[in-house]
Amino acid sequence: MGWRFIPRDMLRHNDFLPILRSLPGDRLDKISETVQRLIEEHPDQRVNLSAGPAYFLMHYLMSDLYTALALYQTEPAAGQRKLLAKMDAVLQRAGKKANRKMRFMMVIPGTFSVARTLVPKVMVMGNGRGFMVRPVDCGKDGFGFDVTECPYFRLFAANGCPELGPIFCRFDEAESADLPGLVFLRQGTLCTGYDKCDFRYVKKDRTNNPGG
Repeated sequence: MGWRFIPRDMLRHNDFLPILRSLPGDRLDKISETVQRLIEEHPDQRVNLSAGPAYFLMHYLMSDLYTALALYQTEPAAGQRKLLAKMDAVLQRAGKKANRKMRFMMVIPGTFSVARTLVPKVMVMGNGRGFMVRPVDCGKDGFGFDVTECPYFRLFAANGCPELGPIFCRFDEAESADLPGLVFLRQGTLCTGYDKCDFRYVKKDRTNNPGG
């Protein structure tokens, strides 16, 4: 994937490959040029392998973010609404694919305890790299975290495309739907006008106190 964010790498490692593969070469060149511009305009998002696991987390997340922006910005205004629907559908399929993996894992004994320990720790790896994540104590029957700063929210708004944000929020909901023995609870997200993105995962029989 390269030591830093590189357009050709980011265009190979993102959820929008089904759309990219249908585009002509000249459009792909424009998208690659736009990704390069976005990388240069936001040097604070750059991260290299010295960041450890955070590098791979951020490379995956920012690949989706920059590709989405480049796809949308290079689309004529008349076609943006249709493209947004296609991008939403692609993310929903990706979320459902991730959901199948999560459902499989959640029936393995001990998975909940591992997730309760590791998931909040993994998410805070993005702190200082566009994210600010705060773990939330949900008791022994749940786990969760709040995202109070998000590069999706900030960069989509800064580039005049705030409508892209909610489709990424819906990915979370598709990924976490109907997990065995577990409920995903959310009040809102930054991209939909809430003051934070709240993530709560609570055992189905203990949903009364999922954390503040």
